Amino acid sequence: MTNTSKGKIELKRVNMNLPADLVQRVVKYGESKGLNTTSAYIVLLNQALDQKDTMENLPLMMEFLKGEMIKNIEEKIKED
Repeated sequence: MTNTSKGKIELKRVNMNLPADLVQRVVKYGESKGLNTTSAYIVLLNQALDQKDTMENLPLMMEFLKGEMIKNIEEKIKED
């Protein structure tokens, strides 16, 4: 386990085969951000999964915003 400002994070070793060009991209990303390769993988995986979650929730968010916009328009019409 590793101590962080958020508490303890359980780490798990993963052994996998990845395309060499993908590994090189991750290494270059890490170097550009001042991260070691493990941290670069963690950052990129978190970003990709967060982006996936956001895209899956986008239709729901759009429906909510559309409803709020309609509500605002109706309130303005009542005020006039």
